[in-house]
Amino acid sequence: MSAMLHPLTLISLVMLLVNDHFLKWAHPSWLTGKLSDVAGMILAPIVLSVATRHKSPILCALAVAVVFTLTKTWSPANHAWCVTLGPLAKDPTDLIALPFAALAVIIARRSRSAHVASAF
Repeated sequence: MSAMLHPLTLISLVMLLVNDHFLKWAHPSWLTGKLSDVAGMILAPIVLSVATRHKSPILCALAVAVVFTLTKTWSPANHAWCVTLGPLAKDPTDLIALPFAALAVIIARRSRSAHVASAF
């Protein structure tokens, strides 16, 4: 099974869409702010890995974590993100979502090993 079709990846995608397009506006709170960060830390490394055909899910998760950390804590990085990709709150408390990148690594590795096993 592809990492993109893993249940946690799909749940993260749905959570990100529902949260960003409904929950944040209907029920703004600390929680709705963090839900998108958690979903993004699971989804983004997997999408990056698939989009770049990169073999190392750890490197993809690390790249996402570095960019996330910089944009959430360093004004020049946050400004560059906002100018090129749209608004993003500079909020160091969002770093609470960083450990969820490990789930992306686990999903990618399990999906890859299942794919290799099914090839035999």
